[in-house]
Amino acid sequence: MKIYYFFGILLGFILVWLLLFKPFEVDVRAASEAQIQFKNFEFKSLVTDGIQMQLRGREGIKRGDVLVVRDVQAQRDGEKIEAKEAKYDEFVLQLRGDVGYYGKEFHFFSQKVNYFLHSKIVQVPVSFKLQAKDMHVKGSKLLYNQKLGKIVAYNIEAKLKS
Repeated sequence: MKIYYFFGILLGFILVWLLLFKPFEVDVRAASEAQIQFKNFEFKSLVTDGIQMQLRGREGIKRGDVLVVRDVQAQRDGEKIEAKEAKYDEFVLQLRGDVGYYGKEFHFFSQKVNYFLHSKIVQVPVSFKLQAKDMHVKGSKLLYNQKLGKIVAYNIEAKLKS
C-alpha cells in the first residue's frame, strides 16, 4: 500500500509541475525587435593575427546577425571610414550618409559605400569625390580592390596637379 502512496504523490507532483511551470511554452519574438542596444560603444572584431575591424558608434542596435550603428567610425589596416549609419554583419559593412574613406594614399567621399570585409573590396555605387596627393576626381561609381591596389571608376572628371 505504501508504494501506491509514493506513486500517487509522484504523479501529483508531476501534474502540478506541468500545470504551473509550462516547460513547453516558447517565447517567439518578431525579427524586427532589437535584441541588444548600445550607447557610445567600441566594438573590436578579433582574429588570430590581431584586430580585424574596429567599430565605434554613438548608438548600436543588434537585430539578428546585423549590427546597425549610428555615427560610425570604422578602422582596419590603417584605413578609416566614417558615416552617419552603417549595417555590419560578418561579411559586409554597408555605410550610408556622408561617408568618408581615408586611406593611406587617397581619400574619397560619397553617400553610399559597401565594404566587403573578406575580399577587401570597397564598392561605391553612387557618385563620389576622390582626392589624392596630385589629383581630384569626380565620378558616378567606384570599385576599389585593396588586395590588388586597383581602382576602377566610371564617368570621371579628373584634375591633375603638375
